[in-house]
Amino acid sequence: ILTKQDKVMWVVHTLSLHSHAKRYLDNRDNYTRFSLYPDLASVIHVKMKADAARELESGSKYKLIIIDEAHHAAASTYESFFEYPIGILGLTATPHRMDRRNLPFTKVSYSITFRELVRRKVVLLPKFLPEVNTNIIINASSLQEEGQLEKFNNEERNRLVAHYIFRETDKHSIRKIIVFAGTNAHVKDLYETLKKINGLSKNKFDHIGYIFGGDNNERSMPNDKYLDWHRSQNSSILVNCRILNEGYDDPSIDAVVMATPTNSILYYLQCVGRV
Repeated sequence: ILTKQDKVMWVVHTLSLHSHAKRYLDNRDNYTRFSLYPDLASVIHVKMKADAARELESGSKYKLIIIDEAHHAAASTYESFFEYPIGILGLTATPHRMDRRNLPFTKVSYSITFRELVRRKVVLLPKFLPEVNTNIIINASSLQEEGQLEKFNNEERNRLVAHYIFRETDKHSIRKIIVFAGTNAHVKDLYETLKKINGLSKNKFDHIGYIFGGDNNERSMPNDKYLDWHRSQNSSILVNCRILNEGYDDPSIDAVVMATPTNSILYYLQCVGRV
């Protein structure tokens, strides 16, 4: 349905998703590997959500709108995209919401189950290690509020998490790990603990790092540049808060550690899906 004269708007809501889409769109190896339309890079225009809304409002003509991570499309900030007489395609690996709100699409064009993806060897079936009982009692009234999640950031618990990581890496030959923490403060404190134990372990990991929103990381680089650099590391532990659960792809990651609780199966599946 597309020609080289058409324009497709690819809508993303984070800078990391923007750089991720652009990187794969501009990689010419993908065109041969996946038999892609040769003029795809000139047809698809990757836009941040706010910029995309302004461009449509100004009268720019598009043949198709693609919404990445489309489980967010039930939010009011996406309503304007559905007001135009343009076809909209939503893409998501997690098409369900905890609030049970319906997504604003009229039909499912294509779907495939996780089990089928495993059968086709597109994704690996993850191995779940036994949960660790910290024997620390934390009274939190909500797992959605940062103030409550910050209760899980304490020195004793962080040490237990760090010691568990170093112990299990020996057992399972793990070299590259992503850790999910509950708050930005938790990210930095857990990072400091991991860095200290790595030093005591004769720098078992080449790199201990952290990243969260607003270009915050231990190297003071733009986050997209930092993640490009991190992909080149042979062994590392990278602590993050809600930034690597969507749109992040590094096939060299061996393990995911959930250092924060969650009652969202969507968030949990996104985190597990990084490995």
